[in-house]
Amino acid sequence: MPSFIGIFFLLKIPLYAESQEIFRNNKTYNDSITNNQIPEERFIRINGIEQWVTIKGKSSKPVILFLHGGPGSSLSPYADAIYGEWERDFILVQWDQRGTGKTFGRTAPVELSPDYLKLNPLTLEQMTTDGIELAEYLIKYLGKPKIILFGTSWGSVLGVQMAVKRPDLFYAYVGHSQVVNPSDDFLYVHHKVSKQAQNASDQKSLDALKAIGTPPYDRAKNTGQLLRIVKKYERENSNTCT
Repeated sequence: MPSFIGIFFLLKIPLYAESQEIFRNNKTYNDSITNNQIPEERFIRINGIEQWVTIKGKSSKPVILFLHGGPGSSLSPYADAIYGEWERDFILVQWDQRGTGKTFGRTAPVELSPDYLKLNPLTLEQMTTDGIELAEYLIKYLGKPKIILFGTSWGSVLGVQMAVKRPDLFYAYVGHSQVVNPSDDFLYVHHKVSKQAQNASDQKSLDALKAIGTPPYDRAKNTGQLLRIVKKYERENSNTCT
């Protein structure tokens, strides 16, 4: 898939020359800080459900809220390995979005039934509302005027919506693997994975690709079937680091 990287500055990020003491009167918070560090991993109630959020970095630094891709591809388990060095310059916030990771584990029913899915739809509007409420919470809780928003892949769709609806909350929006035209992207993905399946003489995948046809799809199930084949070839062509 071609990589679209867009950086959309809503306002110029000011220099953070001054250091500030956060939550002077909050004993629980102050007791958790060692050398001005914030080491928090916990559930926060957002729009009626508990959602998993981690907050790490020096309290005097600006805040970046990461919006993971997927939907459903939480960054929380890998964040330290990928972005750990950024903690020197920023407070890093990872969020398991509704239906993802520990947030899903906290709220999922014993059996994931069609009735539950109908009563608890995951919509862009719902996710945008969640993200805005979290941003408002972080600004108040961390004592910041605004924060920085970083969205990757699906998170870039969510990030654009949040930034457009509430630009007053953000110094900047940074889009990584920015989704621009999903239909074109899925056509490219279908073409690429079809060639990989042909080269591998993978008839099962070729039959599945033929059955769902080419994008755009009017059924989420077809998109899911395409992405399962993509994941298969991602695993087979990934390098394992030790």
